[in-house]
Amino acid sequence: MASPGARVTLIVSDPSRAEPRAQLVAAIQQRLPDVRWTLAVATGTHGPCNLDALGLPSDILANATVVNHDGHAATDLVEVGVTPRGTPVRLHRCVVDADLVIATGCIRPHYFAGFGAGVKAIFPGLGEARAIRQNHTLKTAPGARAGIVDGNP
Repeated sequence: MASPGARVTLIVSDPSRAEPRAQLVAAIQQRLPDVRWTLAVATGTHGPCNLDALGLPSDILANATVVNHDGHAATDLVEVGVTPRGTPVRLHRCVVDADLVIATGCIRPHYFAGFGAGVKAIFPGLGEARAIRQNHTLKTAPGARAGIVDGNP
């Protein structure tokens, strides 16, 4: 999936999500040994987190550029467009600059977005706080409910 030397951004959830991060990251890094790693912590609007709370071994952190996302830090964000519902999408540049982006996370019902994980690691996980809050207003829209994908705003 990635040539030697490729820039790979590997996204993990912040400590607010109980997940087997160490095992997920180790398995992925084992399969792509010769790439340049960025480990991005998807914090959404939570802000930078305590990296020790992620449960990642120090060798994983030492062999990667670590992005402890701050959705309020405009200098780290890149505008990539606007959703069909008018939400501006601004992402951390580690996503835009990567040759390959890998999102980890446990898929589970989400209270208004159908399911969590997957693409949600990129946005809202690595998005701009203001745009995330705008996107989250959709939770009051008709049809927004857990476990529903088709027709969910």
